[in-house]
Amino acid sequence: MFNEVCYACVATVVWLLGKLGDVNMKVGIPEFLNGIGNGVESHVTKLESEIRDFQKLPVIRTLRLKKLGVPCKHRKLILKYTHKYRLGLWRPRAQPVKA
Repeated sequence: MFNEVCYACVATVVWLLGKLGDVNMKVGIPEFLNGIGNGVESHVTKLESEIRDFQKLPVIRTLRLKKLGVPCKHRKLILKYTHKYRLGLWRPRAQPVKA
């Protein structure tokens, strides 16, 4: 019982620190696709030229991605992570600043 409570507390603290760390990060199409990874970032130029605004990405449909030439596996990943982003369950990680 005691270990379960401690694990729950640690998980809550880690979650809260993760939320606080991402507050100031500006999310755009390149940051979003780089956050997904798995080769999806290769479609940044296509999506930026066609969509132009990040606010349209979370509500994009699979047929529109298909017309842009995005392969099925990448469409599924983009749709999965845009859904999680809309629900507030996922955000791209902030990139470390290189000096």
